Amino acid sequence: MPDANHKETKLKHEAGISGATFERGNSFISAAQLMLAYLTDAQKDQINNSPKDAFPLRTLSNTQDSQKSNFELLEEYLSAIHQHWASLDSTSLEMTDLAQLERTLIEALSDNIYLEPKKSFKQIKDELDNAENHVNWKTRQLKVTTTDNDVTILRKDNPISHFTPTQTHEWLNILGTEKPKELRILYGDEKPKWFTALPEWEQNYFQKRVLAWQDQKAQPDGIQNLGDYLGPVPTTIRRYPGAPNAYVSTATLSATNEKGEVQTENFLKIRSGVIAPAKMKAKGKEGKAAKIEITKQNLEQLVVVAIQEKIKEIQRNGGDQRQAIELPILLQTLYSPPMQPPGDYNNPAVMKAFEKVREELKEPERFLAKHSIDTQGYTIKKVDLLYSNRPVNNARGLSWVGNLFSKQGRESRRTDAVLAEYVDKLDHNSQDYKIAKAALDSYQSMPYMRNTIGMIPPTKSNAIAEIAALEQIIAGKVGVRIGSCVSGKDREEMITEVAIAQQEFCLKHGKFPPPYNATSTQDKKDRQEFLENVARAYLSGHGQELAGENSKGCDGLKNIVDVLGKDVCAKVRALAPEYGIDVAKFDPIKSTQKIAGLNKLSLKKLKVSIVDFVTSVFQTNPLGKDKAVPPIAAETVSQHFAPQQSEIRQRSQSVLLPGFQQSQKEASNNPSSIKITDEVSPATKRRNSFS
Repeated sequence: MPDANHKETKLKHEAGISGATFERGNSFISAAQLMLAYLTDAQKDQINNSPKDAFPLRTLSNTQDSQKSNFELLEEYLSAIHQHWASLDSTSLEMTDLAQLERTLIEALSDNIYLEPKKSFKQIKDELDNAENHVNWKTRQLKVTTTDNDVTILRKDNPISHFTPTQTHEWLNILGTEKPKELRILYGDEKPKWFTALPEWEQNYFQKRVLAWQDQKAQPDGIQNLGDYLGPVPTTIRRYPGAPNAYVSTATLSATNEKGEVQTENFLKIRSGVIAPAKMKAKGKEGKAAKIEITKQNLEQLVVVAIQEKIKEIQRNGGDQRQAIELPILLQTLYSPPMQPPGDYNNPAVMKAFEKVREELKEPERFLAKHSIDTQGYTIKKVDLLYSNRPVNNARGLSWVGNLFSKQGRESRRTDAVLAEYVDKLDHNSQDYKIAKAALDSYQSMPYMRNTIGMIPPTKSNAIAEIAALEQIIAGKVGVRIGSCVSGKDREEMITEVAIAQQEFCLKHGKFPPPYNATSTQDKKDRQEFLENVARAYLSGHGQELAGENSKGCDGLKNIVDVLGKDVCAKVRALAPEYGIDVAKFDPIKSTQKIAGLNKLSLKKLKVSIVDFVTSVFQTNPLGKDKAVPPIAAETVSQHFAPQQSEIRQRSQSVLLPGFQQSQKEASNNPSSIKITDEVSPATKRRNSFS
């Protein structure tokens, strides 16, 4: 329970990095167990048919005589790792502990599942990371946060998971003999390329999930839509059909004026991770077409939600059904096309999908019918799909240059003019017009250049972040804003916080906050109030909690200084004690970034010794309990990892670690001694492929 003397925050500052590390560890263990559970029968047979004296885990755990099968021992080993992790002090864990755990899991999977042919360390790491994302792939609940300062703000993030018919067909097409007849006529036994590129266990996992959905669908309380059954796609996977990490984000702001009247304002946008399946290969014409198609499906999914949300809003406001609706929908990206998202053909896929959907929307009635959209009696006369690129990350200078010549840049410049036209079409006596016009004026006058070209000279504020937020407000007043950063949780969240803070300021003062280079005394004072608004939105912890839904334990944000600027970060630290946060123990900026960084540890961070970790696992949880098995000594484990073994043993049995160098002399004098260096043996280089 929060201290009555402190403002409420959802930041996990008391558990801190140690608590996040513990959660991440449990998630990775569950991921390894998931991989094991969904191995194909052929893979399980290969494991069990391996001779007992040649199966790596038996050698490591001294269980050559155990009557249990190799697969059973492997299951038991993962369970033992889980028990050991659960026994650790969760208040004192560090990133190194997580690295040791993940490394142990990777080595266990590498040596005992992929016996022949072997897979590289990096390949196994990628599979484990992906499996960990599946652990987080589940249905999500509405997230609600209320903050109460001078203005009461009710934030809601409602997850988007509902598949369109096209997306459902895409997923049903992964099935074998159970594939629906109409898809079998169209595609035969052919399965989507994104699916056939997956490891065998993952293909097996997906097929069983889709079949489980079909089975429960017939029940009285069965979930009828496949997307709603699966839940929102985690953005860290970036390879499957389905808009990743997508939410309808709203905020209701209310304040009492000097006359005692309650004034309210609303903010609406749709957010997601990058809509292109970034990790999907795009080799050749066919590969590119497949990537464009999935991107198009994801964009359509969000456009359908945008239309539905706008109809709901018009209904709430008592809109006249005789009035035909012209609906602009803005697709806004917050990443820098020259730099992100990583992968092959991603930005071209987004732009080509954008053009295809825009073309379909030229016939709105046909689009509405295709997606079974109930317009509640309203007539959608026109849906105008717009695009803008507002790169708020540190590479925004490169984007500014690139956008001078790119399709993204041309579309962005067109959008500037079109949004102004739509603002002018609003009822000039309405509150929406007053807000949109004030936001547009601020948007058009915001200093931009100095903050764009490589941030030279540097500024404490990110003007482009404020421009992106104003653009979201304008788009939300005239239509709907859809948009993304790469993950949908970092830049998307922080720009939401900036936009809400801007509207909070406007609700109180009837104008938007002055720009960062304002010089008058009053403007500087107003500027400080705005910065405090942003800082308090950040300290509510709403966005950090939302990030944890996407990746368990990672209740944090990345690139905070780049996006929010040093001035907001200074305010965050200054206000943190009001929320019960001891900045000396938990820096709300740096610690939050470290927690976010636990999402996927780099290969470099995994270059750690696991001898002590594995020894502790076996000493507390010996395997093969069908007969007495003595505890494993540390020297036994270190010998198993020692690199002086033959290359045959290294390739078939050892879980040799890069950085382990132990001479024959050291081993004979002290078998448990391990010397860690930066050198890697040639055999290990071939096996682990760290490049």
